Amino acid sequence: MGRDEQPCAITVLRAESPTGIDAVRALMREFNRWAMAEIAEADSPSIFAQFEDVLAGLPGRHGPSSGCLVLARLQREPAGCVAFCAQDNTTIELKRMFVPTRSRGDGFDVCMAMASSPDTPA
Repeated sequence: MGRDEQPCAITVLRAESPTGIDAVRALMREFNRWAMAEIAEADSPSIFAQFEDVLAGLPGRHGPSSGCLVLARLQREPAGCVAFCAQDNTTIELKRMFVPTRSRGDGFDVCMAMASSPDTPA
């Protein structure tokens, strides 16, 4: 039936409230720690230069009308995030799509990408 045999309550919504944006910030910080530990080739702080400034300014360019922040939740707990920003009328940039190890395997990545589409109702 799902994890621990309980119904699996998954939600994927645009993060527009202060609480949702804070949850995205926390997941992006977790992404930063994961990336530095798992994929950074060297201890290079330039990889994430001004990262905290970007987080402090969210949603910034990832807000309406040119983009959005998407937050996935599992049993009401943050389980993944992605930010997107329109580059032009036909192209969007997805940034920092992240699903922590504890939430992987439930299809959050596909659901978040679909929710990032400009054609998806808010």
